[in-house]
Amino acid sequence: MAVAGSPVRLAVVLAAGLGTRFGIATVPKPLVAVAGVPILHRTLAALVEVGVRRVVIVVGHRAAEIVAAVGEVFDGIAITYVHSDRYQETNNAYSLWLAREHLGDDLFLVEGDVAFDPKVLSRLMSRPESAVLAVAPPSLSGCGETLGLP
Repeated sequence: MAVAGSPVRLAVVLAAGLGTRFGIATVPKPLVAVAGVPILHRTLAALVEVGVRRVVIVVGHRAAEIVAAVGEVFDGIAITYVHSDRYQETNNAYSLWLAREHLGDDLFLVEGDVAFDPKVLSRLMSRPESAVLAVAPPSLSGCGETLGLP
């Protein structure tokens, strides 16, 4: 269990999907630029800021382009790639299952096609709970729902 404020040294980035909802066919969805910087690069930079030292990226669709854009080390973070050959017929749960041998430590699990405020990561680390989740309101995500849980 993580102690509030303790460093999280591992992140898993799920980046295997087709990106059909993005409607952009020129680049893989994690490489879509937001304000001139690819989403995946923004994510990795945010992970560097909070002290992550190792990232596992699950790739599938256009994997070679993602690997070429990131490399084996990104700003001091060691990058490991897990390849999903079944990305066309599976989802993020399967991608996470493929990365299972890298799991075990406290980690950040990040969607490879979601741009977010880097402060979210430090806020998650400061929480006393053993498991926390950051979710965008449905009005921002376009595809989520808020559940009224007790």
